[in-house]
Amino acid sequence: MISKILIATRNNGKVREISRILADAGADGINFLQPDDFDISGSPEETGEDYEANSIIKARYYGERAEVITISDDSGLEVLALDGFPGIKSARVNAPEDSDKSRYETLLEMMKDVGASDRRARFVCCATVYFPEVDNVISVTEYWNGEILMSAVGEGGFGYDPIFFDPVVGKASAELTTEEKNRISHRGKAMKKLWEKVKLSRE
Repeated sequence: MISKILIATRNNGKVREISRILADAGADGINFLQPDDFDISGSPEETGEDYEANSIIKARYYGERAEVITISDDSGLEVLALDGFPGIKSARVNAPEDSDKSRYETLLEMMKDVGASDRRARFVCCATVYFPEVDNVISVTEYWNGEILMSAVGEGGFGYDPIFFDPVVGKASAELTTEEKNRISHRGKAMKKLWEKVKLSRE
């Protein structure tokens, strides 16, 4: 029986989103915790060459210190016209300010000469669970296809949500309700699949 899970991030937006996704996926009665709840200082250096490697680095870093089951994710936005940039460096784009708004505005400026027909992009998420008692990890990767808008819209979400448009639903990610986003997003799909694997591993 799992009573508590550490969510391996200091990003409050991610903590809220992952907690909600897992709760909706059936993780009832579980206390979702953050690194500060265990007085864990610092953050791991994300030296992996892909999303899975970085996701595992984060899960192990926090899970080994907290000694509880830990769930992490590594995600990014890949823009076709920019050869997949910013990718795994999405949270570390060199922008004038250290903020989501500054990063997506920097990306929009890079794409100012890219036409509407060539703005395809996708979000990628690798979700990982670390079991400290057996020193084992399980990872799942999922995608969300869309395109980059010419300018930001919407008030919801975080990160690049205001500039990512899903043509199937006809809305930007930042315009979606929490329920809508968690149902179709890269993180929503990855976390739901990961939770199924967690349940199977405990049977």
